[in-house]
Amino acid sequence: MNEIKQFINQEVKIQGQCPMCFSKLRKIFIINCGHLYCEQCIKSIKQCVVCKEKISSKQQIFGIEYQENELQKTQLNLRDKRQKIMQAELDKVTKDLTSLQEVQNTYNFHYQGLINSELQAQEELDKLQNNYDQVYQSTVFAKDRICILKELSKQIELQQKKINLL
Repeated sequence: MNEIKQFINQEVKIQGQCPMCFSKLRKIFIINCGHLYCEQCIKSIKQCVVCKEKISSKQQIFGIEYQENELQKTQLNLRDKRQKIMQAELDKVTKDLTSLQEVQNTYNFHYQGLINSELQAQEELDKLQNNYDQVYQSTVFAKDRICILKELSKQIELQQKKINLL
């Protein structure tokens, strides 16, 4: 039985609830045994429901409701400040991301231009290589013909010398 009383008292203190109606304590009264009750319940009891001690004195605790309201206001202010800080951080990150995307777009544009230039240069190089190969083959063919013509020219000279000797 004593454990139940301790549990109820502990829950009341932790949760801020009246041990009789279990509603949140608003206008709080403390009785001679130290337990807390709401205004409605304190009017209807003669002894503490937690420890069964007869109520010999009761006193309203002022300022707790005010402190709760101030605490709620402070919590709301802190939440608003956190939201503003988070929004400012989000705006900064969004701005940075937008800047990075612009840099990436510029980079991609220039990079694509370089790729196109490289492709055009490769096409020109391929054409030049093809022309070179053709000129080289023509040169080799021409050298072969020149050699053949020189050989034929020598043979003609020899034939002419033979004819002249006869």
